[in-house]
Amino acid sequence: MSLLIAVPESRWCRTRARECRTMAESLRVQMAREQMLKAASDYDRMARDAEQREIAQGLSHLRALATGR
Repeated sequence: MSLLIAVPESRWCRTRARECRTMAESLRVQMAREQMLKAASDYDRMARDAEQREIAQGLSHLRALATGR
């Protein structure tokens, strides 16, 4: 039986952005490099969005604990 550990979506997206940038460094074709950098930028945007959701969820959870709901 394997243990699954939840990774926050924001961290997952940041990791993918770094991987895309690393891959882009090794590409010789300019168009391919630009596409990888665009993907990295998109992952960064998704990470920022996910961070905002994660913060909101955390605050909602804390409010629920504070009010006993």
